[in-house]
Amino acid sequence: MSLTDEDKVWIDKRFENLTTYMLGMRTEIIRRFDTVDQRLDFMANAMLNVQPLTKGMLDLGSLMSQLTRAQQHSTDRHFDLETRVLRLEEMLSKIVNRAA
Repeated sequence: MSLTDEDKVWIDKRFENLTTYMLGMRTEIIRRFDTVDQRLDFMANAMLNVQPLTKGMLDLGSLMSQLTRAQQHSTDRHFDLETRVLRLEEMLSKIVNRAA
């Protein structure tokens, strides 16, 4: 049983919807984790006066959180670019196949 062109369009549309949903969910999760990181940074700053050793540990934790966020942002951009390139390749493939 082979798929008709309508079936293929329907499947492509569903995958696009799923991709959009997943990217939206990923963005929401990142936003919520940023909120949690900000709260942790606030708590860390509030505890600075409690113990001197804790300050160094908290500074290191804040730095690691910033590095993780920067790496996640870079990964998001790479994923977005990769997704766009794949879509362009698919469109080009369809155009070339129709022309042949």
